[in-house]
Amino acid sequence: MLLDDKRMITAKRIDRNCTFVPVFTFIEKNVNLRKNCIERGIYETLPFPLTLKFYIFDILNKDEVHNGSKPILKEIGPFYFDEYIWKNNISDNDAEDTMAFNIMKKYIFRPDLSKNLTGDEIVTTMHPVIAAIGLTVHFEFRQFLHVASTAIKEIFHSPTDAFWTGKAMDLLYNGIGIDCSTKNPLAKLACNEIRKSKNPMIQKMNRTQMKFSILGGVNFTSTGHWKVNRGVKNIRKAGQVIEVDGQTELKVWGEGSNQCNQLVGTDGLLFTPLQSKKKPLTFFVQQICTSLHLKYEQTASYRGVDLHTFTKEFEDFSANNLTRCFCRQPDRCPIQGTMDLLPCVQVPVTISLPHFYRADPSLLANIASGLKPTKKKHEFFISLELNSGVALRGAGRVQINFEVEPIKEIEIMANLPKMIFPWIWFEESAEVPDSLVNLLKYTLTLAKTINCALQWITLTYWLFGTIICTTLFVLSRYANVNIFEEGQSVFMKSPNLSKIGAITTASELSDKVNDGLKTIDEKDADVNVNGEDTNSHSKNGAVILLNEIVTKAASAANKSRLQTDFNSIKF
Repeated sequence: MLLDDKRMITAKRIDRNCTFVPVFTFIEKNVNLRKNCIERGIYETLPFPLTLKFYIFDILNKDEVHNGSKPILKEIGPFYFDEYIWKNNISDNDAEDTMAFNIMKKYIFRPDLSKNLTGDEIVTTMHPVIAAIGLTVHFEFRQFLHVASTAIKEIFHSPTDAFWTGKAMDLLYNGIGIDCSTKNPLAKLACNEIRKSKNPMIQKMNRTQMKFSILGGVNFTSTGHWKVNRGVKNIRKAGQVIEVDGQTELKVWGEGSNQCNQLVGTDGLLFTPLQSKKKPLTFFVQQICTSLHLKYEQTASYRGVDLHTFTKEFEDFSANNLTRCFCRQPDRCPIQGTMDLLPCVQVPVTISLPHFYRADPSLLANIASGLKPTKKKHEFFISLELNSGVALRGAGRVQINFEVEPIKEIEIMANLPKMIFPWIWFEESAEVPDSLVNLLKYTLTLAKTINCALQWITLTYWLFGTIICTTLFVLSRYANVNIFEEGQSVFMKSPNLSKIGAITTASELSDKVNDGLKTIDEKDADVNVNGEDTNSHSKNGAVILLNEIVTKAASAANKSRLQTDFNSIKF
C-alpha cells in the first residue's frame, strides 16, 4: 500500500530507543476485521462484560416542585449491571471489504456490587411517560393539548401530579405500567401513538397493557443492523460505520443538515488504528442519532501501555455553523453543555454530562441542592493505545434530563418550573482483563523490537557503505584510480602521489597483500605451536599491513600540490 507523506508520518512514531518505528505494516496485517483474526474474534463477541451503573435523582420536595419551586435532589446509586455485547447474523463482503451484523445486548443486575442497594428502594422522579406525553404535545402539537390532558387522566387513573414514586428496579428494569384498557377514544388515540412508537423503552405486553423501563425493553434484543468496513484493504477504515438499518446517512436533523446526519466513526467497540491525537476520536451512537467527537487531553502509562486520553463535552452548538443543525429552531439552540434529543427520540429530553459538569452555570442555578459536578466522577473519557486503536480504559457518562415547562392546559403540569430537570445518569465502563492487556503490550513490544533491530542493521550498512563509497571517490578523484582492471595502475604516475611507494598496479597491490598475509600465517603457525591465541596475532598482522598502505596514502595527500588541487574543487 502506497502512503503519501502525511500518512507516512502518521504511520510512524518516535520511540525512546529508536528514531522511527514503522509499525504501519505490522498493524495493517494484524489489526483489522478479517476472518480468523484475533481482533475479529474480540469484535464479534466481547470476551468480558461492560459495567453499566445507574444513578437516579430522587426528588425530596415534590410538592414544592409541583408548585414551581426549585428541586432538592438526592442521588441514589449506583445500581450495577453487567452488559454483555455480541454480534449475530454476521456476513462478509470481500469485494466491498465490509462485514454486516446485528448487535445484541444482555443486562444482568449485580446487587453484590451495588453497595447494599437491592432495587427495592423507593424513589420519586419525574414520571417518564406523563412528562413525555405532556411535553411532546406542548412543544410539537399544541393543538392537541386537550387530547394529552384526557389521555393522562385515563391511562394513569387521574394522577395528582406529574411525578412517579415507586421501586428503583421498576424504573430500571421491571417496568412502569401503562394501562390502555380505557374506552375513551382520546385516550385510545394516545395509546395507539405510544404503541406505534419505536421507543425501545416501551414493552408491548398485550393488546391493552404496556410497560416503560430503561433496560427491560432492550434486554436480549438487537440494536439494529450495521455494516462496517473491515480494514483489510485500507487499515485506516477499519471499523468505520457505513450503514445502520440500511441507511448511509440519517434523516433526523432537518433539511440540508448533512454534517449532523452523517454516520461518522466506528461503533465504539473498535477505534481506527494509527489514530492521531491531533484528530478527534469519533464513534456513532445510534441511541442519540449522532456521532460523538472526543478531543485529546493527555497521555499516561496504564499497566505498561502508553495510553492517550480523549474527553467529551457538549459544546455550544449555536457558535458553529457546522453544528447549528442540532438546534431545534434557528433561534432555539440547546444550552451550552446539553444536547436536544427531541428530533431523535420524539420526546423533549436533553442529555448532558452528569451533574451538568462543564455546562452553563445557569443549569445548576435552577437546582436547590443535590448536584456537585467533579471531573473524577463525571467526566466522559476514553483512553486508548493509538497504534492499535484499542481502548483499555474509559467511562461513558451521560445524564438524561427533561426539558420542563409549565403547561396550563394540563392541570398537573400547570405550575412546574421552567428548567432542564435531571432524571437519571449512567456510566458505561470496562475493566479490560490482564490477559488482553498483556496480549496488546507484548504484541506491540515485539513489533517495535523487530523494527528497531532492522533499523540498526540498516543504519550499520548505510554507514559502512558511505565510508567505502567516500574512500573510492577520493582515490578516484585525486589519483585516477581504477582498481577493477587488471594491469592498470592503482596510483598513476602523478607527481602528487609519487611518494606513496612502490605499489603502482593492481597486480602489485595484490602481491603486496598476499605477502603480508603469508607473513601473518607464518607467525600464526609459530604462535600456535606455543598454544597462544592465533586470532589476535592474525588481526594485528592485518592491521599493520593496512596501516602501511593508509600511511603512505596520507603522506602523499599532505603535499602542497595535492592540497592546491583539492582547494580548487567547487562543491
